[in-house]
Amino acid sequence: MLITAEFMTEFERRLQSANYFIHLAPSTKWRTQSAIRPLYQHLTAEVGRADVAWIPTARDWVREIPEATQIKYAAAIKYLEKSMLGEQSKIFTTLRKRHGRGYLSEKLSKSQQRYTNPLVPEVGAALCFEFAILWLAEQFRIYRSALGPRFPRLKKGNVVGSATARAVTREAAMLPGDNRVAKAAGVGLNLNLTVWGVSFNTFQATYEHNPGIPAFLIAFNAWTHGVAIFRENAQSCLFFDANAGSYRVRNENIQAFLQEYNNVCLRRKWAGYTAVSSANFSGLYTVTRV
Repeated sequence: MLITAEFMTEFERRLQSANYFIHLAPSTKWRTQSAIRPLYQHLTAEVGRADVAWIPTARDWVREIPEATQIKYAAAIKYLEKSMLGEQSKIFTTLRKRHGRGYLSEKLSKSQQRYTNPLVPEVGAALCFEFAILWLAEQFRIYRSALGPRFPRLKKGNVVGSATARAVTREAAMLPGDNRVAKAAGVGLNLNLTVWGVSFNTFQATYEHNPGIPAFLIAFNAWTHGVAIFRENAQSCLFFDANAGSYRVRNENIQAFLQEYNNVCLRRKWAGYTAVSSANFSGLYTVTRV
């Protein structure tokens, strides 16, 4: 990532949209400098000369910012993270495009695990499976926070600035056990790994032919990512991706939705992603209550 003057202008705009009176200069007798000033100074010093090797350093600077300040300026920090990683915006927006006489899906909640991870030290690999397990537990109404839903249905809210989103990130990082089955059992779920050869292209038929199975956990792309599907009722299911959030999908749209997710959205999300929707999943778990 090359830090440009244009980047800094947009970064400042996002800071000021959260707090118009933010003080990015040194403290004076009358005003205390913002806790985000050290990061701002570091970015300013790198204008015109930073590259991708600088990404870990930037994350270290973010972690030094107090949590309350991170939450307050979450939009600016998210902009920094997305710029560092070269990610597009509105990656999953086509999951809600027009389809037939209606829409491909209805978005219910937001989730952006990557942008809440800097608060969690040493999180290691992505937490997509752990997020999916917690989300499934909540759909089954087994394991719920005393503070309310951990995956609130925010249609326009900034999930990155949500204390709830950060709390569930910590929960996911602390799930007990070294394997998915143990992690799921810890929150009241039972996972059974199947031997079925199923893909995004054929999952709808599998789903419709097994009405007694309430939920599924899907691993794909050589086990590097996982998503969950929960049977809501006879007409629709709920889909969850820890980077995208949750969506309500009518049963007749499942195949089209999953193809859009794999063939369009994930290619925007990950540079070089080439997995085809006809490729069998790396693993497919059926999920029930313990």
